[in-house]
Amino acid sequence: MLSYDKGTISIRGVAHIPYSDLDPCAILLRAVQLNSKDFLDYLTNVNLSD
Repeated sequence: MLSYDKGTISIRGVAHIPYSDLDPCAILLRAVQLNSKDFLDYLTNVNLSD
């Protein structure tokens, strides 16, 4: 699940995605806006379905 939160993209339900870092306080991954193009390009080119 992706959501936008205070300048970052929050990611839940995936163990690791490039261009993101673990936020231990919220227990989720965050991709900062600076890397959002690379992050979205990665999501476009990979199949994350079960």
